[in-house]
Amino acid sequence: MVKKVVKKSTKERILNVTMKLFNEKGYANTSINEVCRRAKVSKGALYHHFKSKEDLLFTFMDKFFEDYYNEMAPLMQQAKSPSDQIRIMIDISFKFINPETINPVFWLSLLNEGKNIKGRIAEYFDNVYFGFRTELKKLITQGKKSGEFRKYLDSKTIAVIITGVIEGIGIQLLFDTKKRLKLNSIKKKTTEYILEMLEVKR
Repeated sequence: MVKKVVKKSTKERILNVTMKLFNEKGYANTSINEVCRRAKVSKGALYHHFKSKEDLLFTFMDKFFEDYYNEMAPLMQQAKSPSDQIRIMIDISFKFINPETINPVFWLSLLNEGKNIKGRIAEYFDNVYFGFRTELKKLITQGKKSGEFRKYLDSKTIAVIITGVIEGIGIQLLFDTKKRLKLNSIKKKTTEYILEMLEVKR
């Protein structure tokens, strides 16, 4: 039993160090040697948990998005309406596009990786975006059926628009070197405008 706890702790330590290095240097400029040195583990210990640097990358991304869904799931279950659930999705999404959480340059740098890994990354993010849009589409459709949202709305298109707005803000934050953008204020207004677009005026 103790042995299992130690192994888990080692794996988590490696992932935490990897996240910091990816944030600082990007994937291409992060070496296995440096991960081992910072995590204070041998290469043998690292390769016990991860087959390769590529495996480390995708395990890290799995954990990143798992944390996102783990934070969102209980709040979504407690929400009383589609509009409340969409509000939660937007709120938590803003936490994950915050440059202080992880440098967006890291995500963008992945698009310049080698052909083999680039294909895997594209497929990975396609699935992430598809899942997010699918959940939004479902909630918009539910809101239309309940009379909360405007019935003429195209649920699929609106889901794409909302996703694009959030990602677009994330890109602007990336280049906001003079700190002109106030994240909390933008999040509040974005949520208000999106729900105003969706909701039936009473």
